[in-house]
This record gives sequence, structure tokens and C-alpha cells, in this order.
Amino acid sequence: MDLKGSLSIDKLAEIYKNLVVEHGTPGNAIFVVTYGHQMKQNGWRTPEILSSLAKLYPEKDFPQENKKFRNQELNQAFAMYDYFESHPGEMHLPGIPISASDEDAVKFKHILEYFYCHLLYIVTGREDIPGYDTYLKKYVEQNDFKKSGQGYKEHKIQNQIAQWDNLSCGKICISVYGTSPKGSVTYLHWDKTGHNISAIWKNDDVESFQLEEFLSEGNRVSGKKFSIEELGLFDNEVPNENLIQFYKLFVKMLTSHKVTLENRPYITAIKSKPFLLLAGISGTGKSRVVRELARACWAVGSAEYNAHKPKNFEMVQVKPNWHDSSELIGYVSRVSGKSEYIIGDFLKFIVKAWSDPEVPYFLCLDEMNLAPVEQYFAEFLSVMESRKNESGKIVTDAIIKKSKDDWFRVLISELTNDKKLQDQFLSEGITIPQNLIVVGTVNMDETTFSFSRKVLDRAMTIEMNKVDLKGGLTNRHDNIGKIEFADIIGKAVEGVDVYAAHEGVCKKAITYLENINATLDKTPFKVAYRTRNELLLYVVNNLSWKADGESEEFVIARALDEITCMKILTRIEGDETKVSASFLDNLGNAIKSGLVEIDKDLLQANKSHKGDSYQPISLDKLDEMKERLKSGYTGFWG
Repeated sequence: MDLKGSLSIDKLAEIYKNLVVEHGTPGNAIFVVTYGHQMKQNGWRTPEILSSLAKLYPEKDFPQENKKFRNQELNQAFAMYDYFESHPGEMHLPGIPISASDEDAVKFKHILEYFYCHLLYIVTGREDIPGYDTYLKKYVEQNDFKKSGQGYKEHKIQNQIAQWDNLSCGKICISVYGTSPKGSVTYLHWDKTGHNISAIWKNDDVESFQLEEFLSEGNRVSGKKFSIEELGLFDNEVPNENLIQFYKLFVKMLTSHKVTLENRPYITAIKSKPFLLLAGISGTGKSRVVRELARACWAVGSAEYNAHKPKNFEMVQVKPNWHDSSELIGYVSRVSGKSEYIIGDFLKFIVKAWSDPEVPYFLCLDEMNLAPVEQYFAEFLSVMESRKNESGKIVTDAIIKKSKDDWFRVLISELTNDKKLQDQFLSEGITIPQNLIVVGTVNMDETTFSFSRKVLDRAMTIEMNKVDLKGGLTNRHDNIGKIEFADIIGKAVEGVDVYAAHEGVCKKAITYLENINATLDKTPFKVAYRTRNELLLYVVNNLSWKADGESEEFVIARALDEITCMKILTRIEGDETKVSASFLDNLGNAIKSGLVEIDKDLLQANKSHKGDSYQPISLDKLDEMKERLKSGYTGFWG
């Protein structure tokens, strides 16, 4: 293939005209991003395009009176191209409103072209292969070309596709094992998943790319396949229909959840905040749910799936006499005459999660409120609020701060033999890994403590009071489905992390919350920024769970109903002087009108969703609370 491309200046001018007509000003940027390389190689810039336009189109078809303005816009777009060509790490064009689908397809095409070029160069060593000058030459000439590596482990091979790897629905990674890609595991894949694109070889050439799903122990399921020609790679054109279809199928692998829908609230709540309270009457299987969620992170039939206790699950029984973190996390003892750290089970599990960062780890605190949570779990509650996203990873302050004392170095050596982890802990202290999920099971009776608002504000809460006495009799394990890392471990921590990409949805959610907060005004139950952030995260995390027959408005309204129970109603308790019947009625009216404003068909059967009319769980809970108020006191927790 001719790397300069076969398009004439007249053909490029025609493409430019169509892009400007369709997209307006952003069409300049779309054109330059897609065709800037070919234009530059042929020595063409704005004058050649405008000259060809004047020749091709009469005034009535493409008016020339704004030639000066068009000249200015296109020159600015080329100036951007020149800048980003010399700064490839900043290739995302800030402020240019290119539609996500167009931009994603262009990035995806670049990644496929790079992948093809990379594989052929490793196998043949030739420099006359398609795409060499565009994609590999600069790395080879700088002796910085990485033949192999695993991009999801942050190996340097990922840098070679870094300018295109972040798409609107996730990150694409490149993995090349060994020196011979024909005879080893080599693929593109969504970060932290087994959703892959593999190369199909014919002699020393890549004939096609194929979707592939990795299951376990080397097992794979193959999907749609397109040849290099069908995908239109290296044709210097905008992405064709085959490539767009290939990309959509690849996205579908990521967004089509195999997790059963009844487990959606657990998954999306944890993804929004990895600290969950499961409340309900005794014997409803709260701790079992946590164990089964951990099991669902493994492929069916694997050793960990079949294990009674998967390695990514730990249950700690809370004791009534806990009033600090010494039993759970640990403490420095000086009984022997020297300082030594007595290690708690929670600390051991934190390090275990750090040692296996690509798997979600679940700690279950059973009967969590047998002791005052804000006392024995104070360090964790504080550290959870330090969570922030740094370069795509969630980091926290240290739960065990670094120390120059001997006991700290001994502690680190006892916790892990991994030299990299030891160096990390000695440098930063022991922090909370992003793959750690804490779930507390909660019973409310005369033997337990109530939750302070400090705890409730920092946790998501789900009630489990429904009992199906016919359930659990046909299968030993719950049929949750396979949970991928990206399904349950979120990269967003605050509302700002999702607002720009989902501004319309977030505005609807904020309007709903403002109306609820107006009802809560001048009460101790009014919510603030932490609740707003978690509400936005929960709603956005539910968007990809839209099932067939459900409208987006229904998905938003359902999520708001659920998060109202989790984060607002859980805070409400008191006698008639604090919580009156009229207050609960007004709150119920605000919730109902707010939900119906988002989805006008919410309470109708077979409209915005399949099946019976939707009954908001927050309104059901308010009815329970109103009934309890007859005794003179009410609250979410009974």
C-alpha cells in the first residue's frame, strides 16, 4: 500500500466540504485529524484545499464569500495537527466537540493499524510494510521500540498506542508475549478483561482480526472476524462500515453484562463506593452474597470458583468488645521489651489484595454492628474519604503510616516477600488497594449498635428482607454470572469524574436531589457534596445495565429511587418532634414527583420498561417508616 495514500487533492477537498457541511466548525478538526498525515506527506495545506473547492463547486453549491473565515479555521486546525504531531501524548484535542463515536472509531482504526504493523515488523523485520513510517519508525530509530510486553501491567509497549488507547467506554491495551507473536498469546483487549482481538495469520502476514473471549485455563470462544481489507486499514479514509461494526461488537463484549440483572444493585453500588452495608433479618444470606460475589470473579469450573472459600474472600466475625482497631488491623506491642506489630486479619487481607491487583478482593465483616463501627473502624472510615483518581488508578492515604522504627520494617517483611510491594510500603506506608471491597452484614436487634451518620455517609446500603424459600435448592452456588474487574471496580471517585461525559444525565439527577434537599431543609437530614457525588456515580454506573425494553429515563429513575434509599432514607430517624408524619408525606411526594418528572411512564406497565408498573422502593420504605412512627419513634433501621 502507498503510505502517502491514493486520494487526490480534489477528493480530499470533497471530503472536507462534506465534513464541514455535516459538522460545522468541528469538521475542520475531524478532517485534519483523519487526513493531516496524508496532506503533510504530499505537501498540501489550506491553499490547495481552498483552490480545489473553488474549482469543484460553483457559488450556489458551496459559497465562497466566507473564504477568509474558512481559511482561518482550517489553518487553526492544521496548527493543532502540527502541535499534536510533536506532542503525541496529548493527542486528545481538548475543547474540540468531536462526537464520541466518530472519535472512538478513528482511534480504534489507528490501534488496529498499529497492531497489524507491529506484528508484521516483529515477524519479518521489514520496513516496507504498511504503516511502518507512521507508527514504528520513530520508536525504532530512537532504539525505543518495545517488541513485547503487557500493556495492562503498564509495560512500556503500551506507550506505543497511548495516544489512542483511551476511548469513551474504556481503555484498550496491547499484549504481546514472547518474541514470536504467531506462536504465542498476542492480542488487543479491554483493560483488565478477557475481551480480546486476536490476529489470524497466513504464512508471514496477518490475514484478519477476530474477536475472542478468554474464559479460563486457556479456553477461548471466538467471535466475529474481518479481513484487513474488509476493515479498510491503511486506506487513508474515514472508518468504514465494517470497522465501525467491528468496534461496536468489541464494545458490546464489554458492556453486555453476563452478571444476572438481580445482582445489578450490588455490583453498581460497589462500583460507586467499595464499602457496602447489607441489612436485613437474620438468615437471609447476607454473608453468602459476599462470598458468591467473590466466587463470581472466577471462571466457572476453575479451582477458585469450586473452592469453598475463594482466595479473594475473607470473613471476619466482629466481636462485641471491640472499641478500637487493634483486633481488626493490629497494634504495636511492647510487652516483650521491644516494639513489635501484632498483625490483624484485616491488614493481612489488605496486603493479599495488593499482591493480586487484577482481582476484586472481598472482606466481609459479619454482624458488623455488634460493636460501635465508628470506633473499631475509624481508620478505615477516614482513609476512605481520601480516595482520589490519579492517572486512572484509585489511591488513598495510608491506613498504616510509614515509620522509621524497626517494628515497621519487620512488619513489612512479615506481611510480604514481594520486593516491589515492600519498597512501596516502606516508601508510602500501607494504603488501601483499589481492588479491595469491604462489605458489612447488619442485623438490627437489642444486641446491636445503631449506625452514626459518619458511617452511613461513607457507605452504600442495601436491604435484604425478601425471602424465596424455593431458592438455593437446585444449585450449590448462586447463579450470579462472571464478574469482570471493570464491572465492579470503578475509576470514578467524585461527581467531577463523570459529569463531563454524562452532563445531561447528571443534570437530571442533580435537579432531583435539589428538590429532595428542599424538603429536607432545616432538618439534620439534609445532604451535601458527598451524597451528591455518590448519587451521580451510582446513576452513571447503572446506565450500561439498560435491558431490552427499558428506556434510559427508566434506568435513571430506578437508580435514583435506589440511591434515595441507600443514602437519604438511611439517615432519617427520630421521634415525632424530628420526624413527623407530614414530613414523611412531603418527602414521599417529592420523591414520587421527581422520579415521574424523569420518566413520565415509570408507574405505568409496559411503557418505559417491560412488565408490571414500577413500585419505587423508597416509597415502600417511607410507608414502613410512617407505620413505625405510630409508636412515637421511627427510622430506616426499624
